[in-house]
Order: sequence, then structure tokens, then C-alpha cells
Amino acid sequence: MASIIGSSRPPLKTKFSDSYKQLLEGRQPWLDQDGISGSSAASSFSNDASARPAVSRSKSSGKSNSGPRTRYFADLLCLPVETRLVAQQLEAVSPETLLDDDPHSKGAHIADNVGSLWREAIRVWRESDEDEVRRRNAVDTLVALSYPILSKRFANYSFALITIFAGGMDEADDVFTLLVDSVHDTLRGGDLARVRIPSSARDDLDEREQDVARARAREWIDTEVQHRALQLGLLWLSCVAQTPLAAYFLRRDLFVTTSTFISTPDGSRYAFEGAVLLGLLATIGQSASGGVSLSLSTSNSYARRFHDWVDEDCMAKVLVAASAAMEQNVELYRQVFDDSPPTLTGNIAALASMRWVSSFAGLVTSPTTSSFPVTSEARSSAAPSFSGDYSHLPSPTCVILLPLFLLSRSNQAFTSLILDITDRNNDDSQSAQEDTRARARDQSFCQLASLTSYLATHASVSTRSGSYARISLLCLLVLLYDPRGSRNMLAVTNQSGNVLQNIRLCRQREPALALPRTKRTRLVTAVLDSTTCSLRYNLSKRIDVASYLISLKLIQRVVVLCSDERVQLEYDWQDCWSAVLALASFLAARYTEIRSTRDLSQLIKALIATLNTILLRSDHFLASTADINQFVYEIVRCSATLRKTVLLLDPSLESAAETTPIPPKLYNQVPGWKNLERIINAVETKISEWVDQKPSSRKNRAPDINTVTKLIGSVDREQSLAGATEDTDAGTNSELEWLDRIQEQCLPEFVRHACADVLRILPVY
Repeated sequence: MASIIGSSRPPLKTKFSDSYKQLLEGRQPWLDQDGISGSSAASSFSNDASARPAVSRSKSSGKSNSGPRTRYFADLLCLPVETRLVAQQLEAVSPETLLDDDPHSKGAHIADNVGSLWREAIRVWRESDEDEVRRRNAVDTLVALSYPILSKRFANYSFALITIFAGGMDEADDVFTLLVDSVHDTLRGGDLARVRIPSSARDDLDEREQDVARARAREWIDTEVQHRALQLGLLWLSCVAQTPLAAYFLRRDLFVTTSTFISTPDGSRYAFEGAVLLGLLATIGQSASGGVSLSLSTSNSYARRFHDWVDEDCMAKVLVAASAAMEQNVELYRQVFDDSPPTLTGNIAALASMRWVSSFAGLVTSPTTSSFPVTSEARSSAAPSFSGDYSHLPSPTCVILLPLFLLSRSNQAFTSLILDITDRNNDDSQSAQEDTRARARDQSFCQLASLTSYLATHASVSTRSGSYARISLLCLLVLLYDPRGSRNMLAVTNQSGNVLQNIRLCRQREPALALPRTKRTRLVTAVLDSTTCSLRYNLSKRIDVASYLISLKLIQRVVVLCSDERVQLEYDWQDCWSAVLALASFLAARYTEIRSTRDLSQLIKALIATLNTILLRSDHFLASTADINQFVYEIVRCSATLRKTVLLLDPSLESAAETTPIPPKLYNQVPGWKNLERIINAVETKISEWVDQKPSSRKNRAPDINTVTKLIGSVDREQSLAGATEDTDAGTNSELEWLDRIQEQCLPEFVRHACADVLRILPVY
């Protein structure tokens, strides 16, 4: 009964709250002759050791309850569970109290009460002749007791959970196996089919008669109970996924039971939680054993299940849930600062404020004069000019990126579903399954590309946001490496045009990316937008090398795909070129501050390799000669910066002058620089010849931009680049090996953040 509004009278205590208060104070109410609400004299915790029974850690008292305690728990499980109240009371109990090793202490009694009730709840849940009300309350009790204890910080986490919940090491195997079995069998519902996996020895002992009996015992299970069991499994797995206790989840095939539950009409509304559970199952032991492999020989049976999964209807339901979560995250970013496309007035103001490159004087002045472009640090540190605090974003619901990435990485049917851009007729008579698939196809890539642009833009806000940004960029890279996915990325259909129109590009940081001048028709342009955001807005002394490596690899992959297919992409490349060269400028100017960063030399090599790939393939993917000349212009303008960046690979040459010859070993480390240098020298020669032809009395000896562009066009690039090769890894296998390595580098941290976020959003109350 709620207290009267405005009254100072405290709310009335329920029988449930009074019982838990006694249990969590270390009392043993079942010893009271007056029953569950008995006197404090008989049931309270006492300092008299002789009047108090010792807490036994033996098997008899650990696993099984007997006598008055069993009857007390039976009565307690008849009461509706007040989950929030239990969580609040248990949160007040410190980890040290629960692990007090004095068998006569208050903490030992509290731990014994909690563990005994938890084990009794599992027993009631599994018992076929138990009352349905008790069984439902038993599942709620397991969630209520687990949540606050799993959230605590223990010095030895696994040992603490074994001590509290199992009562000791001897009972751990039986208790935690029973927990996983209970979740597994509840998600199966009334299904009589026994699920077997080769790695499970327990399934071979099951008999058909036992299945029939268990099916009868599961008749009481409905969608609500299954959802609660799903939450319990997700709760436990998010806390123990990287501990030895996670091994118990490998003894059952929860993949089939969870995916089957998601596939049901009633269970489809829980597709988000089910998909996250599958993602966590596939990454069990991630921090210890590395990334999820595409090979079927991986020891994680759930990773193999991801590879072999063929249920496209269930995949579509996962994609619909993922799309909704990603859309919600984009809206949360927009609530901080509305970055809707500007009006015509805003466009005119933006054009008026543009700063154009004034001259090419740096190319014809003294060799010792610095010609570094004024870019990176000024533009990067201008990031605070945007409005709002984004430190709380992304929302924890972004954990959906975990199963989305793993499925994209290992299952071509899933990637095909994301990137299905075939034109379809709207048919009102289509079935529910067809409607779900259509929504999955129409929304999934649109929302993924939109969210990636926001995550990439704000990646430097925190380590957590950076981790989510890396995974979202990896999702796009995986799609580009999928054969069918890459084809669909380059295809031109009405559907691809509609998807591009609905993609929201983040414009919450200065300077915002330019609005498209031409209509875009290929999905790959959205990938370049997100990549440019990642490169442009996250330059800092704590540079995220992995994100930049992924971003540069994305550009390389897009260029290679467009070049191989002879696709001249309708895209405004200027922002992309500027972002790549701003990275070079930042590395050259701030190297002494960031030199200790891991894999920095790899980033320099990847930067030069990307520019080399663009240069060598420019004829095949850039839409016009003007675009090619513009890229060459940017390379020549930043030539001093690029040269200094290459010299950084040799610590002895950090302070070298521009005229210092590059050692042959650096050419071997970065062979692409030789090609860039040939073009730079060819253009500089043309400019020098043009200057020499002018009268010496001319005041301005530097050519203007139009003249430089004409001079670039007169360079015979084919002759200058004769015999040039790309300095990228040879072959698709090497590229996939690189993808494996970067995944192994990024995934463990992301899984840790995902596990923490699951606890933040799990609706246990």
C-alpha cells in the first residue's frame, strides 16, 4: 500500500520486504517457532557462538536445503518478487561482507542465506511437481539475487561467485551447469527435439523418455517466462563471459534455442536481447584467445554457428531490432545538437566564409622554407566549437553492434541481407516474413551508415566511444570485403538511391563536410563520408592508431573496388583528400609528442600506401581529369609535409632538413613514396620552367591555382609512373589476414564495454 501523499508516515512493510530484510541482516528466520514473521529474539543474528549454528560449506548444506529452511523458502517463493527492493538491499552489502571467511560472522550468514535461496530457486524452477506460481517467482528470484551481486567488484571474481552462489568449489560444477541447463530448457519451451552439438558429452546421455517427461513439465512456460530466462542468461554471461565460469555456457547449444525463440511470433519482440546474447556467446574468452576466426576450426562452437547460420527470417528480425537501436542512437546525438541540413541562407554564408589556397609560393622559394599546410591541429582542436556534451553517448543500446559485426564478419547470407538493394514492388499482400525482410533490407545499412558517421565524428570523446566507432568502421570494411556485399555497394538501383537519401551524415563538428553537389547513386559513397569524419575530427595527442588504420584501409578498399570495376564514382573527393593530408600534417608536426604511440610507424606506412594507391588508380575511379589534377595538386602542395612524415620512420632523421636524401632503406619500407616523389618532382620541374620563362622583373613569381592546374595537366603521369607498383599486401588472403589482426586488436576492448553496457540497459526490474 502506498503512503498518503504529503504524509510523513513511512510506507508499510510487506511480508516480502520484511523477510528479505532479515535474510540480508544475517538472521535465520526459519529457526523462529513463530514462523516467517517471528520475533527478533529467536531469529536475529547473535554474538553468542554457542547459540548459533556454524555455516557449513559442505555439499549437504551447500547444494540442498532441508527442514525448516526449505519450508521457509517455499513460503517466500509464493510471494511476488520485488526485484528493485532486493537489488537495493543487496547493493548495501559490501563484497568484503559477503566473503567473510569467519563461519560465525554476519557476512557468512548473509552469504549462506543468499546462496541457499538462490539454489532453492533453481531447484523449484526445475522441479516438475512444483506449483506454477513458485516456479515463476523462482526465475524472478534468480534475477533479483544475481543482478546486484554480479555487479559488485570482487578481488577474485570467479571464486567469489562460486563461494556465494554455489556454496563452495565442490558444488560449482553441478550448480552452474544446472543454471545453464535451466536457461536452455526454458528457451526451448515445449519443443521435444533434443539439441545436440558435437562438443557436448551431456547430450549423448539424454533419452527420449526423459525428453517427453520434461516437455510435460514445461507446459507452464510461456513467452514471459522465456524472456525472463533470456534476461538471466544475458545477465550472467555479460558478467562472466571473460572468466572461467563462461565455460559452462559452452556445454549447451544456446544458439539454436535462442535463435528459435527469436523466430517465434511472440519472441521476435525480444530479438535485441537475443542477438546480444548470441554475440556474447560467440566472444566467450575473447580477451584470452583472440579474435573470432572465419575458420570452422575455432574452439568456440557459437562462432561456428554464426558461420553456418542460414535462417534468414530470424536474421531479418535481428536486423529490424538492430536498425531500431541504431536509429535511436542517432536521435540521441541529434538531441544534443540538431545538425539538420542547412538552409539556402546558411549555404551562402558558408560559401562566403571559405578560405581558398592563395598561392604556390612555397614550391619556388628557398628549400629550407617550410611549406606545411595549415590544417590538422588547427582544425582538429577547433572541434570544441560544436555545441553540446557527448560524453554520455553512444547509448548502451549500441551493444547491438557486437552481433551485427560478428554476423557480418562470418556469414555471407547476413551481409547479403544488409546490402540487398534490388528494386522491389510494394505488395500489400506480402506475408509477415516478407514484410520483416523488406524492412530489414531497407533500414539496416541506412541506419548503420548513419550511426557510423556519428560514432566516427565523436570517437575521441572517450575510450568507450572510440571503441564503438572502431567496430562500426570495421562493420563497413567487412561489408566491402564480402564479394556480394562489395558488388551491391557499387550497384546503381532505385533502392540504393532511396537508401542514400535517408542516410543522415553527422555535421556536428567544424568544419562540417560539404553537401553533395551531385546526386549519389552508390552506397559506397556513404562509407567514404563516415571515413572522412573519422579522419578529420579525432586528431589528438592520444591518437587512436587503430581507427586511422581502419579508415585508411576503407579508402584503399573503395579505390581498389572502383578501379577494378572501372566505376567512376560520383563523389566530391576534396574533403577526403584534405582529411588524409591533415593526418600527415599532424604526424609531422606533433611526432615528438605522440612518438611512443603503438603502431605509429604502421600508420605512416599505411598513409603513404593509401596515397600511392589513389595516385596509381586515379585514371580508373576518378570521374574527370579535373579530379585527378586536384588530387595531384594536393599532393604537391603538401610535399614537404609528406617527405618529413616519411623521414619519421628513421629516428635518426627526425630533425633532418628537406634536402636530406632519403635513405634507401626507407624506400624499401615505404615503396609507395617513390611514386609520389616522381610526380611531385615532375610537377615542381614544370613550375620551375614556367617561372624561369617569366621576366625577372615580375614581382609575383608564383603561379596562380589555374596555372598550376594546367601545369599538372601537362605532366605525363604515365611516363613518370612507368613500372610503379602498389605497396599494399598482395592478394585477398593477405587482406583478410590484416582484417583478422585488426579485429583481434579492437574486439576485446569492445566486448568489455559491451558487457558493461548490457548491465546498464538490462530491464531486470
